[in-house]
Amino acid sequence: MIDRLVCADGGNPDPTSTHGKKAAQAKALELADWDYPQHLAGRAFGVVVHGDTEGAQTLRRCLVDWLHGMGLVNAGSAAQLDRYMG
Repeated sequence: MIDRLVCADGGNPDPTSTHGKKAAQAKALELADWDYPQHLAGRAFGVVVHGDTEGAQTLRRCLVDWLHGMGLVNAGSAAQLDRYMG
């Protein structure tokens, strides 16, 4: 899902420029002042994380931070939920 959202957000429009998934070439392209349009900026999101051990809260925070970094906005306090199943 994360990989697809990055592409939808304005990721590399020409996948052949990195000759597959070559991290060094992708990073060089990004550092060369590549235009990243952030098509998803301003859209609302909600996150639900569940688990049966420690880590659900940390994962929720990581996902929310990542989505905020892409310019998406929280759909409200009830749109962020983490719970333990057990």
